[in-house]
Order: sequence, then C-alpha cells, then structure tokens
Amino acid sequence: MPLQPLASHWLAPLFIAPLLGCPAAPSLPAAPETSTPAPETSPPRDTVSPPLDASPLDPASRALAGRLSYRSLDPVKSVEAYDGLEFFIATSAGTVPLAPGPAWPTDKLKTYDGRDVRVRCTMMTPPPPRPDESYPIEADGRPMARTARCQVLGLE
Repeated sequence: MPLQPLASHWLAPLFIAPLLGCPAAPSLPAAPETSTPAPETSPPRDTVSPPLDASPLDPASRALAGRLSYRSLDPVKSVEAYDGLEFFIATSAGTVPLAPGPAWPTDKLKTYDGRDVRVRCTMMTPPPPRPDESYPIEADGRPMARTARCQVLGLE
C-alpha cells in the first residue's frame, strides 16, 4: 500500500490548540482530594543540632558537649589528608568535625582524645588550596571543597 499524505484537517488542532492555551486532548477528571494530612517527618538523627550557646554577635558560634576523638592522618597523598580532618566531637545529635584554634593547637587537643568535653567553637570553611598545592578535583575541574569544621575557641 502506498503512503498517502496526512490530512491536515485533523493535525491542525494538535498543533494550534496548545498555542492558544486549549488542551489538545480531552482532559481527564481530576483525582478526588483527600482530607488526610501528610505525615510529619522528623529531621534525621545524625544531623547537627543547633548551637547550645550561640552568641548573638556571632551566629556561627556554638557550644558542643560530647566525646572528643582524634584520628591520625596517614602521611600519604589522599582525599583524607587533603581534607585534614583529625578531630571530631561525637554529640547526641551527631558527629561534628573540629579544627585547632589559636589557643588550642593540635598537640594540646590530642591530649583530650577519648574524653568527654564541652567545646566552644565557631563554624568555618577552610580556604581553597593554594595554586602550588596538589588537590583532588571535582567533575567540573575545580578543586574539591574541604569540609566545614568548628574551630575550637575553648575547651573544658
């Protein structure tokens, strides 16, 4: 059977109707609405809770209570070494990475490994790598961002 050209009288509504805001196909009846509310969801348990003692002057300031842990970094080039996360505090709301502060250098923080502590700290994002530094790259070719951490200002 030879191919015949399509009749334009039935194609026109399919192309012109949507341009005019009319549906090209008959609309289906709407689904009936239900009066039952959506179930409430709670935040995941491993997220960090809001700061305990946030300073009104510094919204990134917080106080955390939990067990401080130290994980040594292997002296090899790796994503873990690039990120530089050595200290963590395990709170009831989750684990928060810590960074040494001006008054709390690495050696001083290591002495609190495995102890229950209260930490005053401020959230910070580490700077991007220097041009002369090796770094892992993202899929788009940019340097991988380092993990945000809480810089220790005080410890008890």
